[in-house]
Amino acid sequence: MKTTATLIVTLFCLLLAFTNCSQRHEDSTGLVLIEGKINPNIVKDHIVYLYQNKDSIKLLFAEKTLTDSVIIDQNGNYKFTLKNLVKPGFIDLGTKEMLLGANYFVSPNDHIKLNYGGTELPAKLEVSYENLGRYNYFLQQFYDSFYYKPDVKKFYYIVSNFMYAPDYAEYINKRRLQQINYYKKYFENDKIDSTFKFYFESEIDYTWANDKLWFLWKKRIRKEVKPVDTSYFDFIKVIQHNNTASLICPNYSRFINLYVRELYDNRMYSFSPDFISSIEKEKIAIEKYTGLELKMALYNILKSEINSFDIQSRVKATDPIIRKLVDMSIEATHDSSYFHYTYSNK
Repeated sequence: MKTTATLIVTLFCLLLAFTNCSQRHEDSTGLVLIEGKINPNIVKDHIVYLYQNKDSIKLLFAEKTLTDSVIIDQNGNYKFTLKNLVKPGFIDLGTKEMLLGANYFVSPNDHIKLNYGGTELPAKLEVSYENLGRYNYFLQQFYDSFYYKPDVKKFYYIVSNFMYAPDYAEYINKRRLQQINYYKKYFENDKIDSTFKFYFESEIDYTWANDKLWFLWKKRIRKEVKPVDTSYFDFIKVIQHNNTASLICPNYSRFINLYVRELYDNRMYSFSPDFISSIEKEKIAIEKYTGLELKMALYNILKSEINSFDIQSRVKATDPIIRKLVDMSIEATHDSSYFHYTYSNK
């Protein structure tokens, strides 16, 4: 097993790789200001939290890290100052109860105002080009068009569930093309920041893939399973693989998990007394993934196993399974991060 020093070097290299994965941007000594207003009566402890992708382990496992927090004043005002931001990235903003908004895009010297209306959570963002900036304003318009409009929302979230798989594939493929065309038309005369361009174009593809996988799972739960043509899985040849830059895409890690689950659900098992589903899923991940995706898949299986037992049953039921998962993970990836993660969660 690697020493602690080796682990530190490994994590440093990972962070360095992530830093180099996108195009370099000019250094900036300017501050990024993120400020706004929310009704203080709906925020527990009057605290607003800011999250970023910063920690090496969190980068690998596509999780955001709590970066800062501020106390809102009696009028509901808050303000964050990010120092020495040298390249564009994403932040989340939330209360102790829930996220107010995910993946707001910030660049060096940005001044973004996130004002939330309403007297209860979830609070509604007040949208304006001047306050949000060009990319966040676009994202808000995009989500309104493809997720929040009443007729679109009803069809996407409800009506489509009652389709057969071939019809759903046709619908969701057409929807993806509409999203791409909307994006291209919106920015047809503009130069797009390279980080945002990669993020948004990748997110469209990962979301498309996840929609298809999620649809099959819902059908299986309802016992409406019917064979699907291989063309249904056309997304496999389109999405990005083993690209560290994809960690800025929330649906990247979600795809990795959904695809393992789909492969698992489609296998025939003889359920012997010693059958353990998480170990079988690890075997599938090791068979299908390599590199970054393998590390993420194995971590999420391990994380799910840790979270599935309460502390009273841990020693008797969980420890042998977790030890097996950790051993398989380290052997497959030559990375002792799994051991240290497990130890820290015990």
